[in-house]
This record gives sequence, structure tokens and C-alpha cells, in this order.
Amino acid sequence: MEKTTPKPECAKETLDLLNCVTASPYDVGKCMSLLHELRRCVVDKAIGKQVLGSPWLESSAWRVFKAQNAPLSQDETFCDL
Repeated sequence: MEKTTPKPECAKETLDLLNCVTASPYDVGKCMSLLHELRRCVVDKAIGKQVLGSPWLESSAWRVFKAQNAPLSQDETFCDL
């Protein structure tokens, strides 16, 4: 029998927002909309404080994200306002 892991609450909204803030060019309006969607999901499902524990940090998804998103240099900014 194959072991299945339950999908975390608001996972889609979280991933959509994460992908938005790491996209180039950075679309502030789109990311704000996605932030509001994530907030609605969290409130609707009464989700409390979350911590990224070792299962996430050891996952292949985290390794891919980390490899694709090198730290910003001192000359770079998160967004152009």
C-alpha cells in the first residue's frame, strides 16, 4: 500500500503567492491579489500559526525552490516601487 501525505491547507494559495513574488518581472498588483486570496483561505479555514519544519526543508520542492532562487545581492531589491 502506498503511503499518502495529506495536502496542507491553503497549499495552492501559498504556492501561487510564492511563485508570484519570485517571478521576474515582479507584478505587485497580481501578488497583492494572491496575498488577499491566501489571507481569505487562512481565515476561512481558521488556520493558526504555521512553522516550516524539517519535512518541508528536506523536500524536493524546497531544494528546487532554493536552487532557482539565489539570494539577492546588496544591489538588488525585492521590487521596483
